[in-house]
Amino acid sequence: MVLRNFPLSMRAATLLTKLGQTNQISLPKKEVQAIAAASGLNPRHELTGLLQVLEKKRLIEQSNEEVSILGVTTRGSLGHAADLYRDAEPTSY
Repeated sequence: MVLRNFPLSMRAATLLTKLGQTNQISLPKKEVQAIAAASGLNPRHELTGLLQVLEKKRLIEQSNEEVSILGVTTRGSLGHAADLYRDAEPTSY
């Protein structure tokens, strides 16, 4: 499944859900890149922007070597996804 045509907020929510499913507090950046690729995201072109979206919402913190997931569970990621989508102010066609 390729997610390039989904809005940024939905791609960020997808990444957040996958990170939450690891049940780990911190992940090495290489592992985050692998998770993004396995999720149909393009780590080379999208990952930095998606991580910035999640960091701005205080859902993650990142350093040069790792990404820390801040209390996000698989169950809670659905609510965060709804918030990301709502904040993106989608319009109906």
